[in-house]
Amino acid sequence: MLQLRQIALFAPLLCLMVGCGTTSSRPGKVEAWSGGETLTTIVSELRINLREDPYRYPRPVMRDGRGIFPVLLWKLDRLKRQRERKDGNWENVDHVIEFARARIFERMRRYAEAEQAYSRVAQSGSVLADLAVDDATAMVAFARLGRPLERSTGSETKPIGIETRIDDWRSLAAHYRGNPRSALAWEEVEDWQTLRVDWFARRGETALAILACRRLIEHNPDSKRHAQHLIRLGDLYADSAMRSRLHKRPSSGLERAQEYEKLLDKAFAAYELAVDDRSPGLRREAETRIEALIAFHEGSKTHAP
Repeated sequence: MLQLRQIALFAPLLCLMVGCGTTSSRPGKVEAWSGGETLTTIVSELRINLREDPYRYPRPVMRDGRGIFPVLLWKLDRLKRQRERKDGNWENVDHVIEFARARIFERMRRYAEAEQAYSRVAQSGSVLADLAVDDATAMVAFARLGRPLERSTGSETKPIGIETRIDDWRSLAAHYRGNPRSALAWEEVEDWQTLRVDWFARRGETALAILACRRLIEHNPDSKRHAQHLIRLGDLYADSAMRSRLHKRPSSGLERAQEYEKLLDKAFAAYELAVDDRSPGLRREAETRIEALIAFHEGSKTHAP
């Protein structure tokens, strides 16, 4: 009887780890707390939300706008505090709680904390221990790459550290191809590619920032942030067009006008592509950029000598 209860208790977590869509076991209520929820209901909700691809789709949120994963973590932490058991005195319920916490830390990209939680389960001797060993090992690699770059001396002419980190994350994504962790690694690749755009933009190297942003867009066509990157590209082109229009250069007026028109067209093209996004907020943001750029263009014609 005890063995059957243990299977019922661990079924949601085991299916969560191996990617099962459903489970034939029906877990009984475990450790009800004052909020009326149980560990089983919390884990079931976690399992449902872990199915989403974090690279392609936004993080799930509740009706009030709060992130689901932070809320579930808070519930698990509360349940853990209510049990008040030290690591050496853990029971099966405690192992499940810690395993679920590790899963949430991982999805929230808090890799060092995920590694610590997985390690505690791995050392527990529970039926989840073998799974947790592999997960803890994976999180060591994620946590190592997740560390910020060392402070730069400012003397380098290329973002060498950023390029290296992009390559390392891309290799990790390829290593976990077919595994949900690949999506997390691709999120990291995308973030570092975005950082590369920012690095060039801050230094005033707009042409290189534009090139880096175009590469970012080309390499992430399925990203949930695709429209955001298009808006950023439009901003870079628009900024270049405005500076071309307003700043005097030794080139002829015709050459400046042609450069301005070319940059302006590219800015409009990027914004128009972003307008096609499914998010109403991003569509409106792109439309606002278009309106502002039209206003600048019309104003610059009015004040042209």
